[in-house]
Amino acid sequence: MKFLPAAFLFFLGLIIPAPAQGPDTPEDFLSAIRTALAERSPAKLDALTYSVGMTEADKTLAVRMQQHLFNDKEIESLSLQPLPEDSQLFFVSRGRKIEPTNPPVGLVAITYKSLGNGTDATSLAYTNVDGRYFLVGTKTTLLDWKGPPDKTIGYMITGPGQDSLQAKVKWNASGVNLEHSFKDSSLSFQGQFIKEVTVTSAKDDAEITLTIVEDGKPISEPLTGKRTLEYKRP
Repeated sequence: MKFLPAAFLFFLGLIIPAPAQGPDTPEDFLSAIRTALAERSPAKLDALTYSVGMTEADKTLAVRMQQHLFNDKEIESLSLQPLPEDSQLFFVSRGRKIEPTNPPVGLVAITYKSLGNGTDATSLAYTNVDGRYFLVGTKTTLLDWKGPPDKTIGYMITGPGQDSLQAKVKWNASGVNLEHSFKDSSLSFQGQFIKEVTVTSAKDDAEITLTIVEDGKPISEPLTGKRTLEYKRP
């Protein structure tokens, strides 16, 4: 089962006080990122990160999360890519709202030269502020949540057609009602409970099964259908 936190790691760069200005062209922006990574320079990466609204805890976490960018691998290519349509721009988990420092407009796709047959790549969200390009930081806001801690909740979809589906999910996390559409056939994340899931497959002959999971255990009987399935919490 895929875990959602991985889905937003690309938002995390090294976050320090906001820079006065960033590159004003895509070419200069990509060139500056390439230099920062090639020189393994946190300071240069810092200067490219938009960090308004960050706390010290956010900065500490970001320092840890960016370490995978500084490695021995040679960069093969850098490019700007569109933001995926199903990108979730903020999250609520464990009494906190986690969101980008400025709305991202796309991704910086980084591909490394690999000795094997597979592709070694990662991506970072970027934004544009007053005509300047920056990597996106992540800021955290504490919520006034007094209820029980969030737990692992999720869904699993199996069967022919699972590769062409869309799952519209409504759930509650730390007392906040959330809603998002996913293309993942299996997904796990933090929350109180799942309220609704509607799954639609693009294939006429799809025969998919939906199961709702909490704490790693199914809480609903599997629902089976050819095209559309719907779960509503009792």
